[in-house]
Amino acid sequence: MRKLTLAVVLVFFGLTAAVAKADTVLFTTGPLSTANLPAYAINMGYETAGSFSLTSAATATGVDFGLDIGGDGTGTVEDVDWAIETAAFGGTTVASGTASVTTGTENSNGIYDASFSLGSGVALSAGTTYWLVLSDATISGSSNDVDWAVSGTNDSASSSEITGSACAPATSCGITQSLAFDITSSGAPNQTPEPSSLLLLGSGLAALAIAYRRRRLTV
Repeated sequence: MRKLTLAVVLVFFGLTAAVAKADTVLFTTGPLSTANLPAYAINMGYETAGSFSLTSAATATGVDFGLDIGGDGTGTVEDVDWAIETAAFGGTTVASGTASVTTGTENSNGIYDASFSLGSGVALSAGTTYWLVLSDATISGSSNDVDWAVSGTNDSASSSEITGSACAPATSCGITQSLAFDITSSGAPNQTPEPSSLLLLGSGLAALAIAYRRRRLTV
């Protein structure tokens, strides 16, 4: 009976491992650990956008980005308005929302590894140029500006734009560097299981078959 129970447990964990996946990076402008200044405002009336495209169709579920808090660097970023559009400041809005911001570790350049969820996910096509637009970030504990940092390694990965009160009406101020961000996806159940997951699943099934056969012989 114990062997049969163990086999069932192995099968369960094998199935869980085959389905569960770590977040997959669908697009990146480079490691967030190298994100650097300058940084561009995503509050105080500014909108900042970075372009991206995917090599394969996928459902995006999250964003990681380089976050800088201006002024004296104090305050806690609470949330941010986000949108995925087909053009910066005027294209078709594919999806949008307001998301809580999670602030992670601070790198040597004083930039935080921040992230937020895209809710239930956004279905994106392959080869289409999209724009991630961030704005109206809220900060508690200070009145500092909240900024989106640039990539420290790959300035050709993405086009970037900023618009706001300091720009002429109906125009954008260009940014010559890629913004630091990743578009991510939580593991989808229809993805191909990793070899280690298949091995664990196979071991569990084999153990289950042996335990069942022995149980029949002893009945």
